[in-house]
Amino acid sequence: NELSGGLHAKLNINNDFTLEGTGFAGNVTYPYFTNEFVKDQMLIPGLGIAYKSGNNSYSYSNFSGYASYSPNKIFNLQLGNGKHFLGDGYRSLLLSDVANNYPYFRINANLWNIQYNVWYTWMKDLTNSGGIKNKFQNKFATMHYLSWNVVKELNVSFFENVIWQGTDTNRTRGFDPNYLNPIVFYRPQEYSVGSPDNAFIGLNISAKLFSTLKLYGQLALDEFNLKEIRARTGWWANKQAWQLGLKYINAFKVKGLTFQAEYNEVRPYTYTHGSVPQNYAHYGQPLAHPYGANFTEYLGFVSYRH
Repeated sequence: NELSGGLHAKLNINNDFTLEGTGFAGNVTYPYFTNEFVKDQMLIPGLGIAYKSGNNSYSYSNFSGYASYSPNKIFNLQLGNGKHFLGDGYRSLLLSDVANNYPYFRINANLWNIQYNVWYTWMKDLTNSGGIKNKFQNKFATMHYLSWNVVKELNVSFFENVIWQGTDTNRTRGFDPNYLNPIVFYRPQEYSVGSPDNAFIGLNISAKLFSTLKLYGQLALDEFNLKEIRARTGWWANKQAWQLGLKYINAFKVKGLTFQAEYNEVRPYTYTHGSVPQNYAHYGQPLAHPYGANFTEYLGFVSYRH
């Protein structure tokens, strides 16, 4: 059961400056299997802190919004609090909207048939916090996404990110200036500064065929050792994830009828790190697939709109 309400507002000036915000709050009661998680973590999945308001009921509030400015036709700058989704599928193995909102500064660039995005983000690790706010640990992430329309029917996109914790056993650490560089690939950058931080790279591809079929896929690579893959010994540090999907639009020439099939597989320990606060998560929720890792998933959808 849920009772909630909210407000959405948007201001646009000359299509150069946009200010948009959404806020809502409510009270919710969950079934047992969800209530046990909420009671243990004092968090509502995807919405933030849960405040006890009665017998197995919780109150919550949530805000998202951004300020956007386009100084010219190429660049767009955004400062906001929200979440993002990358990919063409129902799931994303690179970056999804499962977790709670997070503060970010985003740079978008569009030139020719290339789009380039950079996110600088501020996140939270809730390990052993018990839902107590002053026990949350700071963590930060920088992400790059390069999207290239090779031809009208084919898009190839590259993704990379690095996550680092704001505190460790030796010091308090803020936003690392090494990761302000909006262009460099992070694996070489990491090695150059002797970094122990968590990074992985990804690929997103989509192709349109015969105007009604769309093939799409994703690949995420964290640790990769070809020798161990060939050995097929199940080495724990071979951490990869992949997705394959198909959309059939206006199926069988019926306007509004869509079929979709999708396969996702994520190997064990993908998105994890030796230092738990540096895992690929925010507010106790995955930043990619909601199942985390170590699974295979088959999805099928049929939809019709008239």
